[in-house]
Amino acid sequence: MSRYSHTQSATVLRWLLPSSLLAMVPLMLMAGQAPEVVRGLFLLLALVTLAALAVFWTMTVEVTPVHFRFWFGPGLFRKSLPTALIATCEPVDGILAWGIHYAGKRGWLYNVSGRKAVALALHDGRRLMVGTDEPEALCRAVLAAQAAFAAVDATES
Repeated sequence: MSRYSHTQSATVLRWLLPSSLLAMVPLMLMAGQAPEVVRGLFLLLALVTLAALAVFWTMTVEVTPVHFRFWFGPGLFRKSLPTALIATCEPVDGILAWGIHYAGKRGWLYNVSGRKAVALALHDGRRLMVGTDEPEALCRAVLAAQAAFAAVDATES
C-alpha cells in the first residue's frame, strides 16, 4: 500500500477572510477619532482574522498502514491516530460547518471547506469526521492501509 496524501484548500475562507479585512479598513479609518479601546478592538479583530486565515488555509490528510493523520495549514492543529484503531470509515455529505468543533453524536468535526467528509468510528467508541473533497478515495485508502497493516502483522506473528 502506498501512502495516501491529499491537501484541500479552504476555498471560501480564502475569499471571505481577506474580504472581511478589506471591509474593516474604512471602519478602522473612521475609528481614527474613536477612543483607543475601539481602535484596539479593530486591530485585535484584524489579527485574529489573519491568524485564522493562516491556520485554516489548507487541510492535509495522510494515511499510511500505521497512521491516519491530518493537519491544518502549517500544522499548528494536527491529529494522528493508529489506522488499526479505525473500525469504520464512511463518506458523508451535507456537512454545514467548517473549522474544529464538536458535532454531537457524530463526534468532533475537522473541516476547512465543502460539505463532504468521512465519518470515522473508532474501536474504543469515539467518533470523528474529517472533511475532504474526495471522501470515497480517503475511505479506500483507510481500508487499504488496514489491509496492509494486517498483512504485515500476520507475517510477524
